[in-house]
Amino acid sequence: MHHRQFDYGLLGCGILGGMLGMLGMLGMLGMALSLGVGRAAAADTAATVIGTVGDTMLTTVDLDRAVRRRAGGRRPPPDQEQKITALAIEDLIDRAVLRDEIARSGVVVEQGEIDEHIAQITKQLSLRRIPLESIRESMGLDVDAFRQQMELEVAIPKLVGPQITPDVLRAVAQSHKRELDGTRLRVSHIIIRPDGGSSTDAVTGMLNRAEAIRTAILKGEISFADAAAQHSAGPSRRRGGDVGFVPRHGMLVEEFSKPVFTLGQGEISKPFVTSCGAHIATVTETEPGTGSVEQYLPQLQQIAIEKTLAGIVARLRKTVAVEIAPDLPRVEPAAAPPPTP
Repeated sequence: MHHRQFDYGLLGCGILGGMLGMLGMLGMLGMALSLGVGRAAAADTAATVIGTVGDTMLTTVDLDRAVRRRAGGRRPPPDQEQKITALAIEDLIDRAVLRDEIARSGVVVEQGEIDEHIAQITKQLSLRRIPLESIRESMGLDVDAFRQQMELEVAIPKLVGPQITPDVLRAVAQSHKRELDGTRLRVSHIIIRPDGGSSTDAVTGMLNRAEAIRTAILKGEISFADAAAQHSAGPSRRRGGDVGFVPRHGMLVEEFSKPVFTLGQGEISKPFVTSCGAHIATVTETEPGTGSVEQYLPQLQQIAIEKTLAGIVARLRKTVAVEIAPDLPRVEPAAAPPPTP
């Protein structure tokens, strides 16, 4: 019997699941709580056009909503505002092309379907004692704009569903088996805190420190456990960085668990950033899962939808003219995130 140990220092900075884990249970809620592209903004006479995606106008109201979503319903910190704004613009473009494709495809969503979907989300949120209205208001959406986003969320599976064939599901099941079948990994990590806050220079500095430590480990100059004891800022340094056995979902937030579950046993990750700092991680043991495909079919279908949808959006973006005001920050093509639904 394996006894799980955890770096409880990860709790305080948000690595262990909380609100993000809850939003994950809501499926595509986070994708929909964002913007009424070219619709709700039109009622605001103060809105200024910042660009176009095909025939769809993007406004300052749209951008404000997208930025809020990216920043968790708040105004982003000044040192992150440019980056978050650039990513929010990418979100706006993605959703604009997606809305157009849904319209062209003739997908129909009935009002009753929207009502039912909102009721399901409200029920899920109530389990965490979170009012739906608080999320809607934090995103700057009025009731009509919120329903438009729920309509989009209901429409997405209808658009993508016909493309989720048995062959697609089999391929997804093969590539995601370890993260869905209950496999647990014993993980060790080294965490480097930024010096001087969360500025770009501070983040670069901690990543450079983490990379230097990783290089020393790979060269055999120091073991991972000794490096953790000497350099890690987390309490797991007392155990050579050992965090214990962790599953893919439900315990660690995505920004930590996702890169860890791409590692083979004994592999040392490249430095990656979470809200706590820069991490280097390694897998020391693997406990294979025993879950069957039938048990994790809903998660499998969700992954298939997301992957298929990302491919659709990427294809559509190549066919549409996009014009964005030149004074706004943009993501460099090589650094652009995957298309978001």
